[in-house]
Amino acid sequence: MKIPELGVLKCVAVAVIIQVMIASVASAHEIRPAYLKLTEFASGFSEKTPNSTDLILEPTSEKIGYEVVWKEPLRSGQRLNISPGFPVDCYEVGRSLGENTNVALINRWKINCDAPGLQAKRVVVHGLDSTMVDVFVEIKFSNGAVQSAILKPGSSLLIVDNRGKDSTMSSYLMLGIEHLLQGFDHILFIVGLVLLVRTPLNLFKVVTSFTVAHSMTLALATFGIVKLSQASVEAVIALSIMFLAIELLDDQAVDKRENSATTKLRIMRRYPWMITFIFGLLHGFGFAGALSEIGLPQEAAGVALLFFNIGVEVGQLIIVASMLALLAVFNRIKLTLPLLVTRLPVYGIGSLAAFWFIERSLTVLQVV
Repeated sequence: MKIPELGVLKCVAVAVIIQVMIASVASAHEIRPAYLKLTEFASGFSEKTPNSTDLILEPTSEKIGYEVVWKEPLRSGQRLNISPGFPVDCYEVGRSLGENTNVALINRWKINCDAPGLQAKRVVVHGLDSTMVDVFVEIKFSNGAVQSAILKPGSSLLIVDNRGKDSTMSSYLMLGIEHLLQGFDHILFIVGLVLLVRTPLNLFKVVTSFTVAHSMTLALATFGIVKLSQASVEAVIALSIMFLAIELLDDQAVDKRENSATTKLRIMRRYPWMITFIFGLLHGFGFAGALSEIGLPQEAAGVALLFFNIGVEVGQLIIVASMLALLAVFNRIKLTLPLLVTRLPVYGIGSLAAFWFIERSLTVLQVV
């Protein structure tokens, strides 16, 4: 069985249009999630502090206190105008200085709420409906229970429940799926692999090697064993997509020459799983970007990482299955088009990757 070339002019045009839209909307980066963490204390915090930036406050039994950590992602250095909101009987009693990590703003403060605290009340993220951002919410209660959820545009509020209902694993699973499906560079790389690899056996090999490789570096980066510049990693990921696009163009060409240059260009066709493994190591560091902004729960870090990785694999399989189904449909359509027309999607992938590489390289230079 051999995966056919795309041969429908209309579909080619749609693919090019979609790539152009991705270039303008995605601006070369997936939108990282925001993170809201609340830690509950049985006693509230005293308001008798001389310095509003001082987080060492005396407890008071009249209130229920919460430490708040809010990580808001930056887009091209700009804020997204989103913020957490709490019930009217909750008010701020102390705030620390904010921190700018170049990719997110981190703010920490404390609030007091009338008893019984936030239980059965609403926590909302204002402005979320006008963005493309998800918000990962984690609430740790004084009784040891943990509640987690992902808020989305159109679903921007959470009903607090301290009865021990922990949805951390399912939340990390969904976070992994969404991270893959919203990571346009990862999607284009997987699409390119499916177009390049022509047999089911080789496709199984490259998908497996890609999975093993990015699972390794995802774990190493998440636990801080290996640290790389995220901007540099994203630039090299774009370069890997450019390499794949060159391989696709060479694979489509009717080449009658046998020279060393052609042999070098076709190295991925000769050793697809090995080259994919190397690129998978890079993509794993890219996948770790979302977790680096959120972190893992201390009491279940390994399990949370496992479910996030499973979510990434589910998203990856969705892309592969969709591509195979699409190519199966094209296989039934007997239509021959000029080589230039069949190359248009690959030109789009390569051009988009080149744009990403230049933009991300400029970001690296700015950081340096």
